[in-house]
Amino acid sequence: MKNRMTRLLMLTLCLLLCVSPAANAFEMVDLTHPVSLTLFANDEDIPLAGVGFELYMVAEMNEYAQFELLPAYEGFSGDINRLDDAASWIMAAEELVMLVQGHDPDAAATSGENGLAVFEGLVPGLYLVTGKPVEILPWTYTFTNFLVSVPTRDFEDEWVYDVFSDVKLEKEPAIISIDVVKVWDDLGYEKDRPVSIYVDLYCDGERIAAAQLHDGNSWSHTFENLPSAHEYTVKERDVPRWYKVSYEVINGVLVVRNDRDETITPVPDIPSTGQITLPIPILAGVGVLLVLCGWFINRKWSQAHEEE
Repeated sequence: MKNRMTRLLMLTLCLLLCVSPAANAFEMVDLTHPVSLTLFANDEDIPLAGVGFELYMVAEMNEYAQFELLPAYEGFSGDINRLDDAASWIMAAEELVMLVQGHDPDAAATSGENGLAVFEGLVPGLYLVTGKPVEILPWTYTFTNFLVSVPTRDFEDEWVYDVFSDVKLEKEPAIISIDVVKVWDDLGYEKDRPVSIYVDLYCDGERIAAAQLHDGNSWSHTFENLPSAHEYTVKERDVPRWYKVSYEVINGVLVVRNDRDETITPVPDIPSTGQITLPIPILAGVGVLLVLCGWFINRKWSQAHEEE
């Protein structure tokens, strides 16, 4: 009985030794298999077109999925095969960005209308991905540099040779400049123009800036360093007499137009040319004096008739 139990135990151990290696067998990388990388540039699933990406191959991959840094990047301070968490991958990418300065990218692609930038015919390895900032109004997008293994493993620990990756990005309102121009439509009446005017700039209906327009600056001004994700309008202060104002946008320029308004009834200057004027106090004094003279003469006349 004892011998029988011993034989069963030994048989079980043999089976475990035979099965265990097979269960934990490592699937080596097929270095002859074509590999590709597809990047998806998007803002909340809205594709971004015209985004330029560059790839730098920083390490080769062997059949055991081990990386070996290329000579140009041997100055990397860490162990490229021991990037154990997200933070270490980010730090490695930022260090390698400094090392690739002055090197030409191994591949470059621009996202299409579907937001996809495709890199085909790659060599298995570890790649640094960099994206160029792009302005897609009303936003400016910047992209996070990152490392990606091509090929890579999926959640089932299977090798994926056509790698797909979303691109992390940050966005902020694009900075723009707005030009405002004063246009005079008053041919023949230029002498009626004021020396200068003021216009106020409004952002979403709130006044934020002002500018003085005059002949010295060609009746124009540029408001700079404005975030683009807003609506901007201008309004002229104290529209000069004889003119009516209108506003329009031409090729992105805010135009303030002043047209000669012939319907305005002229207000004559007082005094007008040729009119004799005297100060009101003097006229009032003369009037009082005449009244007193009349009273005095009338009194003398009354006294003279009483004596008779």
